[in-house]
Amino acid sequence: MGAVYLAERADEQYRRRVAIKVIKRGMDTDAVLRHFRKERQILADFDHPNIARLFDGGTTVNGLPYFVMEYIEGVPIDQYCTVSALSIEERLELFLQVCTAVSYAHRHTVIHRDIKMSNILVTSEGIPKLLDFGIAKI
Repeated sequence: MGAVYLAERADEQYRRRVAIKVIKRGMDTDAVLRHFRKERQILADFDHPNIARLFDGGTTVNGLPYFVMEYIEGVPIDQYCTVSALSIEERLELFLQVCTAVSYAHRHTVIHRDIKMSNILVTSEGIPKLLDFGIAKI
């Protein structure tokens, strides 16, 4: 549905890497656009340390919606657990942090509907981040 690009601020006033998600040309049906705008609004409403943050959004000059969000430099949670050789207790602690993000979404009447290893990235600091609310249901 959408393509995600890594971007960096170009004017050198300060440096920040971000992820930009935009609808692919040809995929911009009414249904896809509705889902995309819904995901953008969900992220705009959220403020949780284990959910990737939305910074901005809008429409391209070609009329395609986009949003700019926190770039998560991390690895999928299963790879993180393996590479870091986490104990069962450490894995459970990591999982509990993911559960707080899911619980937060549920309290805001949002069901993610696509929780999988690749949608949970863990940063080098060990912080799990839940991504991709593209097929979420309100």
